[in-house]
Amino acid sequence: MIDVERMTEDTGTASKALVPPQLFSYWCKIFESAEYRPYIISSKRGGKTKETLSFVIVEKPFGRFLFSMPFIGYGCSFDQENLEDARAIVRSLEELARREDCLTMSISTHPLQSLDIGQVWDAPYKHRNHCQILSLDQHPLEAMSGKRRKAVKNEMQYVPRRSNFTIDTDPDRLTFDRWYEVYLKLCGEQQTVPQKKSLFEKYWEMSRDKINFWTLGNEDEVAGGIFFARGRGIVDYNTSAFDSKYKDLCCTTYVLGDYFDRLISEGVRYFNMQSSKKFEDGTYRYKERWGGKLYWHDIVSKSLADLDTVTSIPLEKIMKELPGCYVLPYSLWQQKDKGSGGA
Repeated sequence: MIDVERMTEDTGTASKALVPPQLFSYWCKIFESAEYRPYIISSKRGGKTKETLSFVIVEKPFGRFLFSMPFIGYGCSFDQENLEDARAIVRSLEELARREDCLTMSISTHPLQSLDIGQVWDAPYKHRNHCQILSLDQHPLEAMSGKRRKAVKNEMQYVPRRSNFTIDTDPDRLTFDRWYEVYLKLCGEQQTVPQKKSLFEKYWEMSRDKINFWTLGNEDEVAGGIFFARGRGIVDYNTSAFDSKYKDLCCTTYVLGDYFDRLISEGVRYFNMQSSKKFEDGTYRYKERWGGKLYWHDIVSKSLADLDTVTSIPLEKIMKELPGCYVLPYSLWQQKDKGSGGA
């Protein structure tokens, strides 16, 4: 049986040992708005939810679109043993998207998904993205070589030796506001577009059990902090920002070291360190040093309307109005421009 429900705090999750954070219903608070309608589509057998896929229908003045978890990246985590359930979900989802007059539909798979999305959907466009995942059979330090372990442990002593900063696992509103100032400063230095404060406010509001928010600082200052999103058996490294003036303190390493102790004590199996902006850049190497193994996940999409209808929407508008959403490959707009004699 296939069910489609508006995503609410009461919506259930699949009865599996490993369920990524984005397949938990608390994400409804993040997306629910006049433009974004969050849903969960599920396959149920024998009274149990076997597979789920989270998605939003986005309403814009220039059209309607269906995305499986924009901004965050993962909409499903299908198991090969549930092949027929996955096929039924995707088939029903495309039928729903067409009834809703969506221009495009996209699905983002989880890197630990054992089922190739190509087995259940004939989408013509695919983008493959990397990420790095830690297996928490033991503390990551213990899996390192002796030389590397010594170096990381030494870095973890910089904060207590050179500052009076401590970790706050339950930051108040003032601490959150100070953290966001650090985040904006860092985005300016890196010349990246910051996410709206309202998004992180929703994270902070859930930062007790569903999302962990750990900051580093003292009574007068916040050096930075990290948001972690919790699932069943897996936690995601969501957003991190530390003031660059404290780079020599290795703040991220200090906070992660303590956080891994927490996860291991709770029996969490995996820690998803997410992707790096550039493959094998400094951030990639940092995650690799912790033991993050390389995984890949797919973002697949299909145009449900005539392709010219979609590509007639200016690409600049798509990028501005649908940030973090994989509509269709940008190359389709570039090919159209070339075909019409554009640059």
